[in-house]
Amino acid sequence: MGGNILLILSCSLALYITLNIMLNFVYYFPFQSEVTHPMVTLLELYAFISPISIIPVPIAIMVITFKSWKNLPTFRISRKVKFVSISSVTIAILVGGATIVVHEVQRCSALKGLEYVNENRWGFNPPEGWEEEANSSCSDWVSFYPPYEHGEVELRILYTRLPEGLQPINIEKVVGNVSERFRNLPSTHLVSHRSREINGMDAYEIVYTITFHGNTTKFKEIFVVKRNVILYMIYGAREEYYDIYESCVEDSVKSLVIV
Repeated sequence: MGGNILLILSCSLALYITLNIMLNFVYYFPFQSEVTHPMVTLLELYAFISPISIIPVPIAIMVITFKSWKNLPTFRISRKVKFVSISSVTIAILVGGATIVVHEVQRCSALKGLEYVNENRWGFNPPEGWEEEANSSCSDWVSFYPPYEHGEVELRILYTRLPEGLQPINIEKVVGNVSERFRNLPSTHLVSHRSREINGMDAYEIVYTITFHGNTTKFKEIFVVKRNVILYMIYGAREEYYDIYESCVEDSVKSLVIV
């Protein structure tokens, strides 16, 4: 019976670690397809339960084994089989641990040195001297202001994470819908829009103005996409201030990193 338990637990642990390695692979190297790969959906479902599955699974296996071991064919496991089982589990643990460590090191090194790092795994260098304003109960948005132009100039960043397993985000379609709305907005003038790239990430930029009661405010909105994450960067300023701060805001945008 002890041999049966050892073999079952060894196989279950090896399967658990193997699935986690596959999940990490899918997360960092997603399938680039318009149709979601079935393996992605399976692994994403597994990811939902994986944080707690390692605890009940071995316990459940042990209970089932103890209750039904009399009905199982009993056999004596040789030293060679035991050695292979233990070696396989050890190798799986080492490979899985090394994979996780490498990914964490890469993530930390990518964000290292940035002045602002958000808990949602993105960071950048805000314009020098600008003040930060964030929601203490939510990390999905943050704003920065120049010290003497609060309310006149703002750089706001909004974070959105779509559910895993969905179709890859098509930024052209997203921004196409946004651009269409400008044609029907009163007192709004679309200045320019273009595709661009920020640190290897797909992005789209829209520049427009809004005039209200004789005052014109100019905006630059940048959509940045990486995997299932959309980062929405909005630079807005009174028209007379826009050109003054645009270059430093652009430098900040170019420093953006999403991991």
